[in-house]
Amino acid sequence: MHRSRRQVRRQRQQNNRNFKKWGFIFFSIFIVLVLLVIAAIKIESSPSEPKADQLIEQTYPNLKKTMTSTSDEPTTYFSPENEVIKNAVAKIISQHQEADTVYYLTSKDNRNISVNTIYSVSKNSQNLTTDSKIVAQFNSTKDNTKILKLSDLIQDDEKSQAAFRLALTKHIFESNTITSEQFISLKDQIQSLPLNISDFSLNQSQLELRLPNNIASITTISIDIGMINYLLNPNYQILVKQPVQTQKKVIALTFDDGPRAGSTDSILNTLNQFDVKATFFMLGQNAQHYPSLVNKVKENGHAIGSHSFNHPMLTKLTTDDLNKQVSQTDQAIYEAAHIYPTLFRPPYGARNQTVDQAIFKPLIEWNIDSEDWKKPSVSTLLKTIQQNVRSGSILLMHDIHQTTADALPTIINYLKNAGYEFVTIDQLYQHKLYPMTNYYSQHDTR
Repeated sequence: MHRSRRQVRRQRQQNNRNFKKWGFIFFSIFIVLVLLVIAAIKIESSPSEPKADQLIEQTYPNLKKTMTSTSDEPTTYFSPENEVIKNAVAKIISQHQEADTVYYLTSKDNRNISVNTIYSVSKNSQNLTTDSKIVAQFNSTKDNTKILKLSDLIQDDEKSQAAFRLALTKHIFESNTITSEQFISLKDQIQSLPLNISDFSLNQSQLELRLPNNIASITTISIDIGMINYLLNPNYQILVKQPVQTQKKVIALTFDDGPRAGSTDSILNTLNQFDVKATFFMLGQNAQHYPSLVNKVKENGHAIGSHSFNHPMLTKLTTDDLNKQVSQTDQAIYEAAHIYPTLFRPPYGARNQTVDQAIFKPLIEWNIDSEDWKKPSVSTLLKTIQQNVRSGSILLMHDIHQTTADALPTIINYLKNAGYEFVTIDQLYQHKLYPMTNYYSQHDTR
């Protein structure tokens, strides 16, 4: 069958259109392939993202590469070029070497200290901020001539160092949950902690300390500088605005031998009614028997100290028995109210040098004995106080006697009318107390 000319022409036009269409498609594919090849070549030839070495050099241009990865030692950056710093860095890194890791040191002046921080980061890291980890910190003098140890910060006397260890013990116990199985060994570990460690940092608010050995799985602690500022050498103390000295009369009410159901409750109610804070020196056996009362004393904002476990004459005990009296009471109070008591009142006020050293706490005596253990009348009890009270006094009473609880409103009213303000023992001494020291009043410390 012969096609007409019109049909032939239409077929040719259709073929032309198909040719152009497929030609355009093949040409487009060719162009895309060419562009992909060019892009791949550019990517291949373009410089890679900066790695750790370059980032450190860009971020900290003052740091100098001091060890190369071609040796057995890892690449490390620090400044200045100083043998004291170099040796300290090398010693620390030798204990932390990891494969494919770069280390760098930054320093920041803080008062009279240069705080040095060693970081580690993977060689392939592209972000120092997110990938860097603190390996260690150490402190040096500003001129970098000496690496500072913790012992350089604390005043060089036995009582200051004992007070520091006691503050450390209190902080660790109250910031963590210590089991009864851990209690004694942990306490001994902290109180024998060497002060020649250098892995710490000090700023305006905290001392951060990395413990040389894990203590109850605790590796790092941060302690409020306000708790230990008075124990630091003057060069490292923070400037604290001293309270304005006034002529206000103050007195510390203290209660021994409790807690006991009934009488302690009555005393707490009276103290709350008059908005008065006091200090309770508790027997360990009573704290075990009345744990809810121990916690109630704490929740009402009063201070708690130890008064031994069962009220023996401490001067007649062996050192081992002395230690048991202290530790058992500390543990009973801690388990009842999560408080580690740092104050101690010896039963009968009996003490000697052996007792002072074994107790390892400030020993709080008194200068006014109310003699309430004789269960006197309210008027007799008040007369004893009137004859002996003066500003800064420590008044001894007992919260196990209901007669004392009954007389307390009269005593507080008299002292308030006489112009006295009521403080806890810590407040009486502005929180500056030392172990192996005996406190009889604000003005009588021995």
